[in-house]
Amino acid sequence: MAASVDLLLDRVGKIKEVLKRKAFEYKDIPQIGRTHGVHAEPITFGVKLAKWHDEFARHEERLTKLREQVAVGKISGAVGMYTLDPQIEEEACQILGLKPIIATQIISRDIIAGYVSTLAIIAGTVEKICVNIRTLQRTEILEVQEYFDPQNQRGSSAMPHKRNPISFENLSGMANMMRGYAVAALGAISTWDERDISNSGQERIYIPDASILLDYMLNRLAGSLEKLMVYPEKMKDNLNLTKGLVFSQNIQTLLAEKSNLPREDAYKIVRDIAQNCWESREDFQEALRKNKEVMKYISAKELEECFDLKNKLKHVDHIFEKVFGKQ
Repeated sequence: MAASVDLLLDRVGKIKEVLKRKAFEYKDIPQIGRTHGVHAEPITFGVKLAKWHDEFARHEERLTKLREQVAVGKISGAVGMYTLDPQIEEEACQILGLKPIIATQIISRDIIAGYVSTLAIIAGTVEKICVNIRTLQRTEILEVQEYFDPQNQRGSSAMPHKRNPISFENLSGMANMMRGYAVAALGAISTWDERDISNSGQERIYIPDASILLDYMLNRLAGSLEKLMVYPEKMKDNLNLTKGLVFSQNIQTLLAEKSNLPREDAYKIVRDIAQNCWESREDFQEALRKNKEVMKYISAKELEECFDLKNKLKHVDHIFEKVFGKQ
């Protein structure tokens, strides 16, 4: 397990390299941020990638701590009472690069459960990224796309036009397998008294399988992210799809400030106009400009400034500095 952690740390490091490079490449490319799958407020694609990088930085920390936790050993007899001199255990473990641990006949399986659970958590982040990309590759959205070789690749044997996010779909499925291994490992913590073998048979399956599977997942994710196809113009089109509604919070905040109305009253005024624009497809800024109740408090210039995309993205540098430090 200690040796496996070393390999997985290397994989995580490579994913961080790819995400960092891509994050800076798309740092200032505007994209609509979505909550509940619905347009919310502008972000940048680089910020999305930076946040994924930050998550993998935490996984790097988890694995570093995990390596210390799993690098343990024991030679303390059939029930852990030392039929040999404890000094032999000390010397043997030192040679093996392990730390002696108090044990029964076996080392407590909370350690293995922690190992497999940590791997499953990392796999959860892989799945999170894959689900995001699969959503963004929907034909109606198409802001990103898994690399597709139009000369040598087929998306469907029946439909020649198809391009499917097969790698990201595969990895989503593999994350589900990892969760299953974690459940099995958690169930193996319990043993009868000082030892039984209800844990050992399944451990021969899920310890190597989980280790190999996460290695595969991280490697495939790194390669797929490296070749990810990104469409900034489509991001721009989608950002403007609702004709300015994504700036509604700016209007509500300014209206409450300038009118001294209670926030809820300002919210209701803006909400009614925004919801009408949802239905009519009218430009939000034009609808506000025609609304006397709003314009008696807000000047035309102030209204214009509320729709300035740069104001929404002015803290991108701050986010990047928090994630990557000063560059």
